[in-house]
Amino acid sequence: MRVSLNFLRKLIPGRASLETQSNDETKSNPYSPTTSPEELSQKQGSRLSDEELAKLISQKLRSRKIEDLRSTSSLSENYITKVVLDYFLLNRDNSEFDQYIDQIKSLSQRKRLSLELNDSDHNEILFNTVKRRLQLHPEETILDRKKVLEYFLETYNQNGFVFHGFNGVFEDSIKENGLDPTKRSWDTTESAKMLSILKRHNAERLVGCYEQTADKIYFSSETSTCRHYAKSSPEWFNRMCSTGGTDDYEKEKRNVDIRTQKMPAADRDFIRSLFAKYWQKFTGEKAKPKLALIKRSALGINQLTDDEIKAIEDNFLGYVKEGPICDSGGNITYERSINDALRFSMGHYPLYFLNSAYTQRIDPKDIHIVDLVDR
Repeated sequence: MRVSLNFLRKLIPGRASLETQSNDETKSNPYSPTTSPEELSQKQGSRLSDEELAKLISQKLRSRKIEDLRSTSSLSENYITKVVLDYFLLNRDNSEFDQYIDQIKSLSQRKRLSLELNDSDHNEILFNTVKRRLQLHPEETILDRKKVLEYFLETYNQNGFVFHGFNGVFEDSIKENGLDPTKRSWDTTESAKMLSILKRHNAERLVGCYEQTADKIYFSSETSTCRHYAKSSPEWFNRMCSTGGTDDYEKEKRNVDIRTQKMPAADRDFIRSLFAKYWQKFTGEKAKPKLALIKRSALGINQLTDDEIKAIEDNFLGYVKEGPICDSGGNITYERSINDALRFSMGHYPLYFLNSAYTQRIDPKDIHIVDLVDR
């Protein structure tokens, strides 16, 4: 069975209508953006504004429920961040959160030494929150699958986010100016000179991919890596710290000294003084990992082409058949579960994994900041 292309097109309106819808939601939202964390946590079943969502994610990352998960499992902090973000990407309220975390905890305790969980196990727990939310039938139907796909496209893609992890020292600038690849929080003439020196000595690797990324803003839809990027921000400076960045200035200074010792005095002294200068700027009390939730609609990546719509129909709804079907080996199998089909859909560009560069300014109104946990 196929579903008309019009079915999916109706789910992805034009950008202008999205912006109007967003403004209307803000006007009709009875909750103030200054709602306290306690009030946010009590809003079971109430759809949150984007700003409230960012605040609630920040709170949940520090909640007793998540602290308990940290203390009773070996899951990494990067993965725990993913667990929380994944839930709120598909559930824009608090109603299923505790049950979801309890199930994650139970699974993690069965795999005591794992830093991460198997994707299929995690995704099944995650997608079951959507199945309960949509009150689907015990036996899957074609209408159930259409309902799941519609919900997924509307929540995750049409009204969803991508992520940009950053160092908290940049937070004030981002709140005021947005994310602007033409404006950096360091002296770009100094960084250009630094790169020129390093290239003369075939040592560009000392600052990673700085030359390729200097005029771009990078974002991703992958929740498992966003905290890593935030902890590594800015990347060029983090790469100068050969251990990946620590709070030990003397140790990192020795690393830079060793890596520049064969350079001529003028070049060596410039690189070392640059390191000392920006150590003061990029470390300290404000240097906490932060996450920018960026509206997909602001980047124009919440709209699908006809080819993408057809691929999703073929891959997702194309598995819906009556009765048993044959696999490629001629064996009788039964239709894929909603979880499997939705998991497949999440692997389809650009809905799920998206790691891309952006060369234009992103306005502050399209950015909502999450305070990640610094451990």
